[in-house]
Amino acid sequence: MRTIWKRATYVAVITGGIAVAAVSCTDTATSPRKSDANHTAKPATNGKVNELRAKYGWPGDYHTRALEYAFSQLTKQNAGSLSPAAKCRLAEAALRDFNKAYRKDGQPMPFADVSFVGTACNRGAKQQIVESSGLPGVLRKNEISADASALLAQVDAAVDNNESVESIRSAIYAIQGTAAFNLQELEAGAVISAGEVAISSVDYWDAHQDEWQSGGIGGNNDGPITYARNGYPTVPSKIVVGASGTEVRLGLSQRERRIIKADIGAFIGTIVYEWFSGPVGWSNAAWRAAAASLAAGILPY
Repeated sequence: MRTIWKRATYVAVITGGIAVAAVSCTDTATSPRKSDANHTAKPATNGKVNELRAKYGWPGDYHTRALEYAFSQLTKQNAGSLSPAAKCRLAEAALRDFNKAYRKDGQPMPFADVSFVGTACNRGAKQQIVESSGLPGVLRKNEISADASALLAQVDAAVDNNESVESIRSAIYAIQGTAAFNLQELEAGAVISAGEVAISSVDYWDAHQDEWQSGGIGGNNDGPITYARNGYPTVPSKIVVGASGTEVRLGLSQRERRIIKADIGAFIGTIVYEWFSGPVGWSNAAWRAAAASLAAGILPY
């Protein structure tokens, strides 16, 4: 199946070298996250998870707000009537403006040359836009543990291995709890942060994909119902008509899962690359994940 982002690209980053995600305001989120009361970790771990989430979980908030702001700007410009390339330019400008306006703990984001270069907006939907590079001569300043690598891979796999939004969220909460209990703080923070981006993406696209489609802003190239290896139906639409003639709501659509995987791959790919080469680039990972999400949301693939 064609995808804008190679599935689990960052796993190759972790296990066999360095892969780079080549793409790297509203005051409240319209898709609020459900209460952490659903957290499946042991109660003794919850306080530590919440502490780490407060420190490292902000990219999830950034992700939701960036998508909301970009969509509002695309809608304001009647982007549904524009070409994909024009939509991409508007989305890039919106993300750049949002990045300048966003405040983390009352402070502006570090300067970043926000760009869609390397995304499907720039390269074309049929081309892979996550590239691997050995980067000869680059000194690996830091290592990420095998346990942290495995948990990051589990965050990505949660989207494939669970049918509903609720089950995906629950699985990620459990992964975050494991990270908080077993990893040193920075590695646990990476898992927490990746999980928050994943939850943001799942919640946002589950709630708003239809708006992107109905407004002509989002691309659409879903095919017939297929079945993943885990046996769950990956459906082109979340609503199907059952045998009795009633509408039945299924899990995330194929398209939604692809967009979410793009987000997670871009975020984790950036985190791991910058982990190896220097200080962890949380801000770069945050805007690159948002760029990946917007590119995947705009273009059919």
